[in-house]
Amino acid sequence: MPNKTPNDQTVVLLAIKKLEASLRNEIRKRNNALRAEMKSGNNAIRQEMLEIEERVEDLEEGQKRIDDRLESVESGQNSILSRMKEQHDEVMTSVSNFAGRVQDLEDENALGTEQYQDHETRISKLEKTTQQP
Repeated sequence: MPNKTPNDQTVVLLAIKKLEASLRNEIRKRNNALRAEMKSGNNAIRQEMLEIEERVEDLEEGQKRIDDRLESVESGQNSILSRMKEQHDEVMTSVSNFAGRVQDLEDENALGTEQYQDHETRISKLEKTTQQP
């Protein structure tokens, strides 16, 4: 192999330095492009997170409205059940009173039947005594 001259070494060193500078520029450009892309991605992610937070807030508000409505329905249901119990009690009282009156009428009817039979017996005895000479 022939000996290289100092001039050749200088040319090689200059070529290496140019290559190094070129590679540094390329790395900087790509680095800047990556940073810009990362920044854009971060902004997109932040935007998505804001949209998700907004949806979650909407869902929470909807859930609160549903809970409020459910409480309202339960309150109405309790009110209806309370009124139904009161009406049931009133009906049962009326039925009990009616049954009591029917029982009273049956008792009176039985007494009336006994009295009627007693009167019939007395009348028969009186008729027999008045018919005898």
